[in-house]
Amino acid sequence: ACALLAFAYAYFLYQKKAPWGKVANLLLSVLRGILSFLLALLLLNFFIRNTENKIQKRVIGIVFDNSKSVNTIGAANINSLKQGLNNLKASLLSKDIEVEIGAFSNESSIDSIQFNQGSTNLGKLLANFKSKNEGKNITDLILVSDGINNQGVSPAYTSLAFPIYTLGVGDIVRKKDIILKNIIANNIAYKGNEFV
Repeated sequence: ACALLAFAYAYFLYQKKAPWGKVANLLLSVLRGILSFLLALLLLNFFIRNTENKIQKRVIGIVFDNSKSVNTIGAANINSLKQGLNNLKASLLSKDIEVEIGAFSNESSIDSIQFNQGSTNLGKLLANFKSKNEGKNITDLILVSDGINNQGVSPAYTSLAFPIYTLGVGDIVRKKDIILKNIIANNIAYKGNEFV
């Protein structure tokens, strides 16, 4: 349709006698037709579009707080934790779900995690995991931690596009944060005295 309209326009425009010769008139009409055709195509937004669909696998992340404070649960519990997480990883892989591992010291497998880091910065750990896996289809994140965060920004202020599921490990006994070393009091108390 664009070609018909363009060359019809050029034919009618250059049909009359012109002050230049027949060859020049024919050449100008052909050029006008080609340019009109290209202009009509551009106005109609005639471009070749290439659509490529890429299906990404679902990715679930397992991130470890591998600090020394988690190591207080003992070697047997650590081995049990690693075995349970390896079973979870195998189950997810069998369902065609990729698993990404993250830790402070960049271990790539669950068995290589030593729980020997001197401090815990969960905000930085989550930010590093997010930037390392940018562009992947991460749907969920499992955070293995004892909940102690003693460096950096609190993980509560980290913005992530996927939910975080926490797996609490470590010593569940509450630590005493106050110690009474000495009590000073009067040996005798009289009736009517007030004590605050």
